[in-house]
Amino acid sequence: MGWREWRARSRRYRAQALLLCALFLLGSALCAAAALFPQPSGDVYEKDGTTLDVGGASSGYVMLKRSADAQQRVRVSQGGQAFTYSLRQDGEFEVYPLQLGSGEYEIRVYEQVRGDQYAQVYSKSIRADMPDENLAFLYPNQYVWYTPDSTVVSLSQELCSAEMSDKEKLTALYTYVVKHITYDYIKAATVQSGYMPDLEVILQRGNGICFDIASLLAAMLRVQGVPAQIAIGNVHGMYHAWNRVYLDGEWSIVDATLRVMNYGKEVRASDYRMERYY
Repeated sequence: MGWREWRARSRRYRAQALLLCALFLLGSALCAAAALFPQPSGDVYEKDGTTLDVGGASSGYVMLKRSADAQQRVRVSQGGQAFTYSLRQDGEFEVYPLQLGSGEYEIRVYEQVRGDQYAQVYSKSIRADMPDENLAFLYPNQYVWYTPDSTVVSLSQELCSAEMSDKEKLTALYTYVVKHITYDYIKAATVQSGYMPDLEVILQRGNGICFDIASLLAAMLRVQGVPAQIAIGNVHGMYHAWNRVYLDGEWSIVDATLRVMNYGKEVRASDYRMERYY
């Protein structure tokens, strides 16, 4: 092989390698782009130290922040249904889902006076018009919290590919959870009111309660663009959390915790009594 021919071939190989590298990076970027994250929009209402960002209302969430020394609660309601959440005291935004779909919402903030007594300190009515009412279940929120650099995001992307169907993604993620997470019976017996899952801790320790497991699976599915809810209620008289996953145009019950626990009783869909969902 002559020098000129060798140099020309070398250039072709280098160009092909660069092209393959670019295609790989593009594929990785497209895969990562499937995950949705809430962003402050600047479309805000401010009053008495409270900031309500409604820019994400059409995507199924609002963001709210308020600095205070006392404990605070946020109530999000539509019609006769209401959901109550805690609010950070450090003045950073918290994300709350608008899981009831399009319509008029009332956002209220309450501040602790003493004990169990709270006084309303903020109220705002907003309108949410959602082109897809499942969008609320594709974003992180207080019950299913993760950020772009969270371990749960990279893990979900490692376990799934863009070519997989939603059912295949669910199978892959469910299989991972039941193989790598154990049930924490001590935590279940001692968990305090107001507890919220920390997905980084759950993955690091490899164990958790039903709330943890449902939050973890919901997060991994949402990263993949599969709508997933945490449902809270009871099954067989046991206070419990599980998932509802949107597949083929309908919501299906998925309960990884009972599999992790090796729960011996037969459980049918009609045995679940859902009280609320996030």
